[in-house]
Amino acid sequence: MSDLMTETQRSQKSTLQDWRRRVKWKLHAYVLEVPRSKNSDVKVPPRTVNVLAPFPEDAVIGAGATRDKQIRTTTPGTIASLLSKRKVSREELADFLEAMGSAIESGASEGEALRLGAMSCRRPRMRGIVSGLYAMVNRGVPLSDAMTLFPETFNSMIIALTRASESAGGKKGKVFKALAVAMHNENKLMRKFIGAMSYPLVVLGLAFVVSIVLQIKALPPLVEMFREMGAKIPTVTQWFYNASKVMTTYWYALILGFVTVVYLAFKYIGPLSRTPFSQRTLLVLPYSGSILRGLCMARALNAYCMLKSAGAPDAEIYHLAGAASGNVVYREMFAAVHSRIS
Repeated sequence: MSDLMTETQRSQKSTLQDWRRRVKWKLHAYVLEVPRSKNSDVKVPPRTVNVLAPFPEDAVIGAGATRDKQIRTTTPGTIASLLSKRKVSREELADFLEAMGSAIESGASEGEALRLGAMSCRRPRMRGIVSGLYAMVNRGVPLSDAMTLFPETFNSMIIALTRASESAGGKKGKVFKALAVAMHNENKLMRKFIGAMSYPLVVLGLAFVVSIVLQIKALPPLVEMFREMGAKIPTVTQWFYNASKVMTTYWYALILGFVTVVYLAFKYIGPLSRTPFSQRTLLVLPYSGSILRGLCMARALNAYCMLKSAGAPDAEIYHLAGAASGNVVYREMFAAVHSRIS
């Protein structure tokens, strides 16, 4: 029995390695048509679906075609080609997992659940990922192992939950639905956090713009008027006046510098925010620090509860729960708790 399991695992590993070498993302376009019913005069207009598939031979699965629809290939449009490289959003991933969980709970097989889940996908890349999962599952590879082909979409916690539910048996649908609910709640919390932070940032931005306009337009005439009257200009006012002269003289250099700063911020803000120092600093900031602490703890506890209910090993539970928090402080806290109770 163990030799048979070893041979099966070896075959699955070989299949994954082979398909990793064969991954070649290509955009496909399909037209889905619903034939007119004999008892109805209502004609449903055809719909074009774009699929950015890693395996061209299985791209049609990502189009979400069903038995009541006719499908034919077409040429992708220019705009669709430009927008096809967009990453999968957490909202779309949560919708897909929810559709998968509902289908599995209703008794559908993994392959049929993937077909139904493809219908909830909105972006070409997610449709292509679903087609890739279907190709792997259809060849006997477990769903959790198939997810490892797409680490940018399925993180280690999703893969661990899927693997644990496969070992437990009969829990996969519930696990996917619980994970989808947790992701939807987290997305709502993130939107509230962004909304709470946007107001003070907008106020500060408007104050900065108004101060620049006043400094360039209103301050120079006032300074000239005081000079004509023979009054002494205060030191601080003279500083602002000199700054306004620099801004009006070298405005092109200031615009270039502003664009450079924005570009560098967008390029390096991600890596900098993942450093331990920045993560610790963000938690102690006034106003936003308490919100971030609650968000990190909610992420970690959600992951802990789902992994525990799925039957994952304790070491993996604490490691992934800490990683799900997204902050080094909580990662170290969960690691310390595990070391004390183990």
